[in-house]
Amino acid sequence: MNFKKSNLPLLIFYFLISIILIIIVNQFSDIEKANEIGQFKNLNMSDVVFIFCMNFFSAILTLIFAPIGMALIIYVKLIITISQAPLKEGLPSYFFWLITLPHGLIELLILLICLCSTVIWYKHIFNKTNSIKRYYRAYFPKHVLYIFILCVVGAFVEVYVSNRLFMYYFG
Repeated sequence: MNFKKSNLPLLIFYFLISIILIIIVNQFSDIEKANEIGQFKNLNMSDVVFIFCMNFFSAILTLIFAPIGMALIIYVKLIITISQAPLKEGLPSYFFWLITLPHGLIELLILLICLCSTVIWYKHIFNKTNSIKRYYRAYFPKHVLYIFILCVVGAFVEVYVSNRLFMYYFG
């Protein structure tokens, strides 16, 4: 994935489509709303490590399985999960999304990198210009580096920004 300025409108388009899909799925979701707000705990550094590990290894597995379209499957599942989360927690949707926005955008960007990796893979297959070895040599290390950095930042933001916002309003 080459982060050129010419790719920025496409990335913004993917973000907007993702947000629109989340809102649409939330509006038509038939999950019963929780009667009370879920319990939240104050997270700490050990949670940063756990969140980083979960996000990083999930993203790496998604990259490894890019040739079979794993990112698309996870992308669809994530859209559904994000759209149903406020209902399960008993929170207003707009409020939940505003609080999770800081780390949610980072995690969505990670998933979009994985999704772009899948698209790159299929582009090379259909053009018959690349092999699986070349894909893993040329693109995989770059994507892993981007994802590693984003996962570190995302874990800290989730624990020290999003969680603190939850604790401030509901703790």
